[in-house]
Amino acid sequence: MKNKQAFTLIELLVVVLIIGILAGVALPQYQKAVCKSRATEAMNMVRAIANAQEVYFMATGDYTNDINELDIEISSNLIGTWPNPLFENKYSYACFEKRACGAIASSPNLPAFEIDLENKGNYGNSGKFYCHVADAIHKNNLAKQICQSLGREDIAFGQQYGFNAGKYFILN
Repeated sequence: MKNKQAFTLIELLVVVLIIGILAGVALPQYQKAVCKSRATEAMNMVRAIANAQEVYFMATGDYTNDINELDIEISSNLIGTWPNPLFENKYSYACFEKRACGAIASSPNLPAFEIDLENKGNYGNSGKFYCHVADAIHKNNLAKQICQSLGREDIAFGQQYGFNAGKYFILN
């Protein structure tokens, strides 16, 4: 008789268990890396929008809320209105009050980014760049960790807006 070689049920269960444990450890780390990557991309886009706003200001003497008027290429489906995000896990971009531009997503895992333009800071924050975690979700560790890894908390700025302002981290 030939020897039949096959895996036993216990061997298969051990392999499935090991794969499950590895997936359980790796998936949260993967999600964190994806969120941080999206946040970094949004941060770079907001800086590019702010630079384009400064060029626009030099040419016209004023800022604009219409990103389409700026010399920058952003897909029109990514342009929203502040503070109303268009997407759950992707950023949309907007300028508001002719003083600031930012990126926002409705996911609690992604922080918002706001840059106050050089000549229009209302609170002595002209030219400052912030990572913001809203008060309702500032206990979310992932968004807060992303902001903490990028800058330091600006306690005074958050207090100017009141208790419900959330956490602001200055990036520049």
